[in-house]
Amino acid sequence: MAMFKQHVMLLAFIFCLFKLSPVWANDEQAFVINQITIINHSIFDQSSKDNFFIHDWANSLHTTTKKSVIRNHLIFQQGDKVTSADLNEAQRILRSKRYLRDAKVYFAPLKNKIKPTSKTVVVETWDNWSLLPTADFNRTGNESRYSVGVKDDNLMGLGIRTRLKYNHERDRNGYHASVSAPINWIEHGIATIGYERNSDGQVLDWSLIKPFYSNQTKTSFSITHDDDHRVDEIEQNGDVVNKFAHSTRFYSGQYGWLLHNDQQALSRFRLGVTQQQDRFSPTSTLSVIPKDRKFFYPWVGFQYIQNDYHEFNNVRVLDKNEDINLGWTHTLKLGFELDDKRNNNLPGYHINIHTTKGHQQDNNLWLFSLNGNATLATSHSDYYRLDLQSEFFHFINPKWIFYSKAKLSFTNNLPLDLLNSLGDDSGLRGYPLQYQHGDNTWLLSAEIRRIPNINLFELADIALVAFADVGQAYGSGTTSNQDQGILTSIGAGLRIYSSKSSNNSVGHIDLVYPINSDPSIQGLEFRFTVKQSL
Repeated sequence: MAMFKQHVMLLAFIFCLFKLSPVWANDEQAFVINQITIINHSIFDQSSKDNFFIHDWANSLHTTTKKSVIRNHLIFQQGDKVTSADLNEAQRILRSKRYLRDAKVYFAPLKNKIKPTSKTVVVETWDNWSLLPTADFNRTGNESRYSVGVKDDNLMGLGIRTRLKYNHERDRNGYHASVSAPINWIEHGIATIGYERNSDGQVLDWSLIKPFYSNQTKTSFSITHDDDHRVDEIEQNGDVVNKFAHSTRFYSGQYGWLLHNDQQALSRFRLGVTQQQDRFSPTSTLSVIPKDRKFFYPWVGFQYIQNDYHEFNNVRVLDKNEDINLGWTHTLKLGFELDDKRNNNLPGYHINIHTTKGHQQDNNLWLFSLNGNATLATSHSDYYRLDLQSEFFHFINPKWIFYSKAKLSFTNNLPLDLLNSLGDDSGLRGYPLQYQHGDNTWLLSAEIRRIPNINLFELADIALVAFADVGQAYGSGTTSNQDQGILTSIGAGLRIYSSKSSNNSVGHIDLVYPINSDPSIQGLEFRFTVKQSL
């Protein structure tokens, strides 16, 4: 408990350092929209000198996003008053859609010098190829995982997302199907249902969400259900050291409303209720299982977002306009446990915090994040987790980028199914999953990235990287680690980004050499993974 208090004090100190920007009045001129012109571009520009038959074939088979779908994604309609800031926000929202490669939203050029009170808004979009076979293969150490299937992020150009795939892991295989579709009877609403049947259990989840779609959205709500049955494996030192069955039943509902919004920042308030039940059972006589958890808690939440968006390239993916908010974002949620209480006269507590901030200076970009959660005063021992991460990008020139990342994790009394670990799955490349265990971990990574501007037939962009990782798990829970020292790996590889597909994933092909005294760790290793960023 003393350690927890120390970290709470540290967290309070960090929050005291937050400096919220002052609010200025918005004096930007607004215009009435007299017309909205939507221009849909297909995937490939057939007038390009690099156009060839595959591009023509793809365009002919692809169904371009319907104009009605684009119109429904807009945050304004004909007759509304809008500013350039509103157009920029609409552009960011369109760019966030997986099936759109890019979008531009702007006022149509004036044909005369007379200053108008109304203007035409032009919305241009460029589609991605959305119907894709999927084949993911991940190999780390002696473990291989793969999945094959088919997905469509824009079924018939209607913005409907569908998935069907087969997964195979060492001790687990099964099928997954899901569909997510916009629903017109709820403004910007989304309905999702998914089902997964595996050799170790099944998953059923569904949700109905009306999000805070834009800065102007007044209210939001969501209803979510997740029913999951699986077998959890705990790995350490490259081996499976524990295994148990895990059944989860999760329900959550929430309602939120906008408290304040201006050109610089906004704040929102949420009320919700969550019920989560986790049950565990042994799969063998050697299984060590966590204590069952049965939580029911109403909660209140607050969110603050400072509006400071900037456009970047080659940060998360290659050669794509990326909108990144450099302003402060704070999200706080406080739940009051009513079912599983340590003291019948007092509630337990569930605390979640999330903070991000960015900073740009000349050719340098810093991105910071803080995530924390704690469960206190229940029948379980108090437990918490706090993750701090800092990323640094130095754009040496258009073709060379230096990247580094520092990550710290502090935990205490985590349940067995939530243990903190360090390995390939947490960013230490070349080591087995969950290789080192410990209450606390630190990880430093450095990369030099070469962007040669090579585009293979307008289908994929390529980057070259050289990297080094160093990290360690420490604190309680490290006694069973075969190597309790600092772990290091170096390597080089290739990054492949599918620039005209809705997959938005990056293929990582690496040769990695872990520098380690453990003889069970292989030397130079070929590694292929699929991730969501460089």
